[in-house]
Amino acid sequence: MPNITVKGVYDLHVHSGPDLFDRIGDEAEIAAICRDAGMAGLVFKVHHENTAARAYYANKLTPGIACYGSICLNRGVGGINPGAVETAVKLGAKIVWMPTNESAYHELKYGTTGAWGHVQDSGLSQRAKGISLIGEDGKLVPQLQPVLELIAKHNVVLATGHISPEEINLLVPAAIEAGCKKVVLTHVNFTKFRMPLDTVKALVDMGAMAELVAPSQWGGYFGQEETKEWIDALGPKHCFIASDAGICRKPSPPEAIRTFLYVMATLGVSLRDLEIMSIENPQMLVEG
Repeated sequence: MPNITVKGVYDLHVHSGPDLFDRIGDEAEIAAICRDAGMAGLVFKVHHENTAARAYYANKLTPGIACYGSICLNRGVGGINPGAVETAVKLGAKIVWMPTNESAYHELKYGTTGAWGHVQDSGLSQRAKGISLIGEDGKLVPQLQPVLELIAKHNVVLATGHISPEEINLLVPAAIEAGCKKVVLTHVNFTKFRMPLDTVKALVDMGAMAELVAPSQWGGYFGQEETKEWIDALGPKHCFIASDAGICRKPSPPEAIRTFLYVMATLGVSLRDLEIMSIENPQMLVEG
């Protein structure tokens, strides 16, 4: 087995502080950990605000790694808010996440918004009903259309976040029709939000890309063998690897990704395919 490193890797799903949840560090601290491990780029994610300005300062404080921001369309930015999206992408944000921990589907799965059961809780006292992309008429809410148009215009990534399979099945074709060229199915190997492989394959065939979260071997995600099966079924050119790390109960981003790459290599994923999923595809999504 050759030495597996994270040299050149781009991680598009890194949780950073300050945040309403415990994190292993702020953007500059996490960027330094990742740069020193040899990684090339990061996208910072905070559930309640735009991280474009945070990424700007991380780039100044931690030269040697490319840092990018993103925005989650949760209550802290006004939900499905075209104004917040336009501001974020003009400031350099590279990913627009649909509602995450304040989505209606998250609320359904965990019983509340802003929390993951006993594991994490935002501590917010003002909790509204979860945000849905589907209106009473069974169609996507109208304020989503200008959001899709902005994503297409600025050629940034649309990520599905924590929305339901029903919402995803409406959103992906609408996004592609609006001209969005970079559509990501967020952590498809997260068991709480899993969709059938056939459904994911159909969405990938439309043009979406599947995000595989690295800490599958630490619980909450598919097992190692099943993850390998999904890579084989979807094809490495249609997948990318991210850590979803920065959370105190998980390894740091480079530790998570390196271990994941090693495990997948032992199961027979070629080094070339690992390079496609950890370097080329994520780099294309933020820099292409």
